[in-house]
Amino acid sequence: MIEVNDKTPRPYHARDGLYFQRLPSGAVRLAQLYPGADPERIEKVPEMQEPPADLAALWYEILPSEWASLVAAVSAPGETGLTQALAEALHRGGA
Repeated sequence: MIEVNDKTPRPYHARDGLYFQRLPSGAVRLAQLYPGADPERIEKVPEMQEPPADLAALWYEILPSEWASLVAAVSAPGETGLTQALAEALHRGGA
């Protein structure tokens, strides 16, 4: 079983100012920062609140079940009952 840390992980920088962050509720925050914006400011915005106007062009919080569905849908076999269940288990930390 995977060990899950209660600490909210730091935002992951995919590329070109696109960040993903797992939130305490299990939701995943997706943010496209404006050029030159400080990524450390992402963590200071509480869940379900809009960011400061000068921080991000895109700001979206994906619910845990939606995130698992997205991961399952883009997996090689596509979204099935099994891939959905595996993605949910992995996201919860029970895989």
